[in-house]
Amino acid sequence: MVSVERYKAALSELAKEDSKLIQNGFAMLKANYRSPGRLISATRLSLAADESYTAYGTANIQYGYFARRIAELMDHTPDVVVEGDLRWTYTLCNAHADKDRDGHFQWILRPEVATALEQLGLVTKTNDADAWDDLQAAEADALALPIKDRIAYQKARIGQGRFRDSLISYWGGCAVTGCKVLEILIASHMKPWRDCDFYEATTMPNGLLLLPNLDAAFDKGLITFEDDGQIRLSPQLKSSTSEILGIKGDMRLVKELTDYHLPFLQYHRAEVFRSNP
Repeated sequence: MVSVERYKAALSELAKEDSKLIQNGFAMLKANYRSPGRLISATRLSLAADESYTAYGTANIQYGYFARRIAELMDHTPDVVVEGDLRWTYTLCNAHADKDRDGHFQWILRPEVATALEQLGLVTKTNDADAWDDLQAAEADALALPIKDRIAYQKARIGQGRFRDSLISYWGGCAVTGCKVLEILIASHMKPWRDCDFYEATTMPNGLLLLPNLDAAFDKGLITFEDDGQIRLSPQLKSSTSEILGIKGDMRLVKELTDYHLPFLQYHRAEVFRSNP
């Protein structure tokens, strides 16, 4: 097993190069890290390097080349019997047992590589826990609450109950677009539920009422907001993607934020927003 420190040293050295192949390699590596479960297909790796690369072969060649450079810097050879560039990709990943629907490789990033990226500050640390994981992690805290508060706390995790009602009362519609079709709007936490105590999880100033596209981008740190309500787009949100999602750089919150909102929004910018390219 290769240590985190060895990966850090190799990645730091390689980051000094500015060739297109190395830049593409880092783009693919970061995409691998950000994918749910750190699992990504060869086709998606190619698109991460360049949106014009629609063939999986680009990932096999360029990701393999990038991985080989890292292996050479560590004086490491993957202990697998695979021909060509694919062999070197095992320096960074393990191949998933199942291929994608097109029969192409899927890669799971090695935990040591993920940790190295985080410690070097090349990625913003992400937490892929789902609602069930969050509820399980907070079970002890929830059990200490009175039954009514426990229910309110758990409902707040999925944007329901009095937390959602308080956001509807304050915003009246989507906090960005003003859309008043309440049935499709989502109660989104600024400070993520998993990081909140009971008060923070259920208090109105910790939330925004958002359309699903804005909620997903906000939850994943692809957008955030300044204290004056102006939207900020992550450098990871490609212009073509933001266009498809209808998210524009001139958007802003429809109402002014109170002083009670600001600490939660500042937490989102510091801990959730993906400021790294």
